[in-house]
Amino acid sequence: MKITPRSSQRAATRNRGRRGNAIVEFAFAFVLFLTLVVSLFDFGRLAWTYTAVHYASRQASRYATVHSAIDPTSSGELLTIARTHAIGLDPALLTITTNYNPATVKRGSLLTVRLNYPFNFAFGALVPQSTIPLQSTSMVVVASR
Repeated sequence: MKITPRSSQRAATRNRGRRGNAIVEFAFAFVLFLTLVVSLFDFGRLAWTYTAVHYASRQASRYATVHSAIDPTSSGELLTIARTHAIGLDPALLTITTNYNPATVKRGSLLTVRLNYPFNFAFGALVPQSTIPLQSTSMVVVASR
């Protein structure tokens, strides 16, 4: 079939409305893909931060159960230990709560160490609540006193 100027004109008129479709579809798909990648990055950071808080909580409670020189009314020494073991976190944002059961610390008492850390998403514009409070609790039996 021979292409005449009239048939090529019709083809050009027919494709004129489709020229921008590919770029618009790519833009929508790329924005969705980029959002997915950024979300994976942030939720990976969230999991890593929680693991670091949990590890620091375990190490602080472990230190308290072995060392008998800890004052049961003050959690300052345990906070220092927790901050030392919270690698990669901002130590100033880490808070600690301790509880001994019974209140008089002796051998066999149950110690509860609770660490709190506020996690901030790197891309807070994508998440409605950009700060999530992470909390880890570790319970041990006091071995020495």
